[in-house]
Amino acid sequence: MSWVCVSGYFDPFHVGHLEYLQKAKEIGGKLVVIVNSDAQAVLKKGKFFMPAAERCKIIAALKCVDMVVESIDKDRTVCETLRTMEPKPEFFCNGGDQNNNTIPEGSVCQERGIELRDGFGNKIQSSSWLTGRAARPVFSEQPTERRNILALFDVDGTLTPSREKITMEMKQFLATLRTKVVTATVGGSDFAKQKEQLGDPQAQFDYAFAENGLTAFKGHESLNDTAMKDHLGEERLRALINDLLSYLAATNVPVKRGTFIEYRNGMLNVSPIGRACSREERNDFETWDKQSKCRETMVAHFRDKYPDLQFSIGGQISFDVFPKGWDKTYCLQFLEGFDEIHFFGDKTYVGGNDHEIYEDDRVIGHTVTSPEVTLEICNKLW
Repeated sequence: MSWVCVSGYFDPFHVGHLEYLQKAKEIGGKLVVIVNSDAQAVLKKGKFFMPAAERCKIIAALKCVDMVVESIDKDRTVCETLRTMEPKPEFFCNGGDQNNNTIPEGSVCQERGIELRDGFGNKIQSSSWLTGRAARPVFSEQPTERRNILALFDVDGTLTPSREKITMEMKQFLATLRTKVVTATVGGSDFAKQKEQLGDPQAQFDYAFAENGLTAFKGHESLNDTAMKDHLGEERLRALINDLLSYLAATNVPVKRGTFIEYRNGMLNVSPIGRACSREERNDFETWDKQSKCRETMVAHFRDKYPDLQFSIGGQISFDVFPKGWDKTYCLQFLEGFDEIHFFGDKTYVGGNDHEIYEDDRVIGHTVTSPEVTLEICNKLW
């Protein structure tokens, strides 16, 4: 379960702080609050209104708070506290009046792999306003809310290079995008593999769909968990696997390793080279496959033989097998009520595992060729 960290003086604590903490808690399982010390309060404003011990006690009593830490820093930052904090938080969140591009804690977060988030709660109250040290400004208009638009992203080749981890730049971009529109991710891999690549999809996105939505979450709430073996039955599934293995055994691939068929909850993932290949072997196979059309030929053969099953090429070295209708359009049943749904994927061509959802009338499809192109298109849209 991921830890979310926030910090502040909370001197005194008010309703704006409460909104900030509650919204931060929503993106993870546990919330830790760093409270700036009395010495830091003196550095900032010449005195403290309420002792740090009392501020810590009040905040610790809140239902949304799991742990409170008083800052050990000697300056006005919480850099050293973040650097030494255990357990290491997954996220460091700032309120609606802060910007992650300018905060001094940014370098420490990058060093420890802590994702920065901002925009949590609007500035509806201020300790300075309450204590009379500053006048409350007059707002000409209310802050805008997120648009009722969904940005739905494939993983491999769209948010990350194939089978590699998401970059901090992409994490930061997605966090900012989520303040503007609703975000979701959908991939053919199982949820464990998505977590390896993305970190914590349930906290990073509003919706997370593994195996095309057969495993589905809205935040931390489970929406669906469906298994292919229950749909096909053990006897037919065994016959299909034996048939695939026989074909693979007769296929002349330059290099063969291990794990040629991987059973997932909602599909079979079939790899002529084997998923145990190295990164270099994976890249070499992809180049060879484009020339030999190994996967394309194999998929065409089995499509004719099993007309009720879908065979879709994805990634660099494999293709997926699943019942028809269990492609990425499967997740759309959980995504009703949006004004627009924008899908971003790299395998949108016929036979690719993004093709069906890309062509679906319920979505606006965008073809990308890399995570960098994903960023470029999104920046133009929003």
